Formats: sequence, C-alpha cells, structure tokens
Amino acid sequence: MKQKWSPRPLDPARDRTAVRELWELALGARWPIHAETQRLAAPELGAVLLGGAVSMETGLPLVLVRKEPKGYGTSKQIEGHLARGEKVTVIEDVVTTGGDSLRSAQVLRDAGADVIHLVVVLDRGEGGEENIRTAGIPYSPLFRVSDLELD
Repeated sequence: MKQKWSPRPLDPARDRTAVRELWELALGARWPIHAETQRLAAPELGAVLLGGAVSMETGLPLVLVRKEPKGYGTSKQIEGHLARGEKVTVIEDVVTTGGDSLRSAQVLRDAGADVIHLVVVLDRGEGGEENIRTAGIPYSPLFRVSDLELD
C-alpha cells in the first residue's frame, strides 16, 4: 500500500499528527542499523538533526561530516571523535544520485573509518542506490519515492 505524501512543507502547529507519525517512523524500529555499527555519521546539512535523533535513540555516538573543511578554527571536515577502523553507518535524509552521500563516505574512509552501511529516509529513485552499491556500500532506504502516492 502506498503512503500518502504531499510536497507542501509540514507545519508542526497545523500538522501535529503527521509530524508525530514521521517522528515515530524516524525513531522507530524500522531503522536498519547493523549490530556491528560503532558510530553514526550524518552529512551536513539535512541529515544532521536526523542523525542526532537516531544517535539519541540508539545510544550510538555521532560524527558530523562537512561538505568541505571549515575555513577557520580547526579546519575540520569531520566534527566529533572518529577512531581509525571504526565501523560507521551513514544516516541520510534524501538520496537522489548518491553523489553527496558518496563524498561523505569517502571523507570518512579517508579518515580511516570503515563505512559499513548507508541508511536513507527517502530514495528518489534517480540512480543513487546503484551508485552507492557500486561503491561497495550496503544501502537501505526506509522509503522509495515509488512507494509514495504523490499529489
């Protein structure tokens, strides 16, 4: 059965039930986080809050992956502690072609992480899954755009 989806933004004051249901879906048992995961990673910007929520729910520590290193201060591209060899699951909000997800995974790999899984809320069905799997990363979308009934 297809889920009903509307392209208009949700207004938490007006759409209280829908927001609560989405929150419960995001935090519920539907997140396929592999048992060997030692750390979560969330690419900026869209996945940061989602990654934080999943981290709080699972108890797994989280690092944030910037698109580019900061141009000031510590000049880090990864915020948070990441040990070489750690098994990391990347949390994403939306995947289209997978380009941003693959860049984040490469940043993590370059820092010595073992990227073992990528979990996304919505796969838009525009080649991202194939690109991510081709890069050797197991991939799990919670929803595919083809599963949704669009207005």
